[in-house]
Amino acid sequence: GLGRLWYIAMLGAAIVVARGRIARRAPEFAVLAAGAFAVTLGPFVHLDHIALAIPAGLWLASHSKRPSIALVMIVVALAIPLLYVLAWSALIVVVAPVTFWAGSYYLRNRDAGLRPAAIVVLAIVAIELIVVRTGTGQVLAAIHSTIPVAVSEHTWGSYIRANNVMSGWSLWLVKLPTWYGLVGCLVASLVSSFRRD
Repeated sequence: GLGRLWYIAMLGAAIVVARGRIARRAPEFAVLAAGAFAVTLGPFVHLDHIALAIPAGLWLASHSKRPSIALVMIVVALAIPLLYVLAWSALIVVVAPVTFWAGSYYLRNRDAGLRPAAIVVLAIVAIELIVVRTGTGQVLAAIHSTIPVAVSEHTWGSYIRANNVMSGWSLWLVKLPTWYGLVGCLVASLVSSFRRD
């Protein structure tokens, strides 16, 4: 259904980027962008799939003449998914240093790394407080020893809905930074393809 139509749309977006200005100058970007597009807004995007978008984000940030904080935040959102950070609290210690480094490196100014690092830390604290206050609707689900091998997209969707262990709205808030990274990478890639040098 809708997932297949979106996949076709992403193939079209990859073709647009492959025929754009950047790809003529740097053909490798067309391949990197296609990987990022393949996982953007797909019906089932797992955290390990997001890694496909990281190279495109890094390429955009390093090849932009005037990189912005928004572009740095795309890289950070893809490289450090908030769902992982909140699931394993020890990861919180790497978020600010990685964001500071990315900001300093890509914005080409050491002090500039402080702004994105501060934004990320404040956003994580705010999201964590909301999640603690409202909960994620986590419930114990029945343990399934096997998952059906040959299942259609619809059947798999039904399976996930029936056995999802987190049903609270705040879970979507936790996923929001990652979606920002994916959609932001898509938009930045398309905009860059049409931008005049």
